[in-house]
Amino acid sequence: MPLPPSSALRLIPLAGQLPFVDHGVLDAAAQRLRELENTLPPGGQVVLHGDFYLGNVLVHRGHVSALIDFEFSRLGPPDLELISIVRALDAESRLGLHRPPLLAWLAEDYPELFGSAGLDRRLWLYALAYTIRQIIFWPPDRAEADGLEVTHPLHTLRRLIDAPLPLLAAGPP
Repeated sequence: MPLPPSSALRLIPLAGQLPFVDHGVLDAAAQRLRELENTLPPGGQVVLHGDFYLGNVLVHRGHVSALIDFEFSRLGPPDLELISIVRALDAESRLGLHRPPLLAWLAEDYPELFGSAGLDRRLWLYALAYTIRQIIFWPPDRAEADGLEVTHPLHTLRRLIDAPLPLLAAGPP
């Protein structure tokens, strides 16, 4: 996750060198990042998993037995951990998959994570920064209009310019 936002902004010229990337969308994303950059929470950082989602939780006999896949572990604001879940749920929703209310369950068990002011704007910032990085890691092999995979980050970036991911648009659960 390229944070602070200045790190994500430095990736935009790299993304602009890729074929099939709309420079207008990148410029608009850069502007949105600048608008959201002052939303980072004050205070300390914690150790984050960095890629938390259901596939990284092992369950044995109905109980969590292990958490795996720590290569993206890092220090960061506690609510940064939510963006992996939100992104995955958004991608699954675009593919027609529907999960139980994971965010609502998390909010019920960890209300402090969802109760901080400005969470919706921070998650929007995190989603933008992550999506710009993902475009570089997963370069498009065709234009969006020519059948680019529905979950490709170029589609996501276009959506994120105007609004946060749908799961976040209404605010925390």
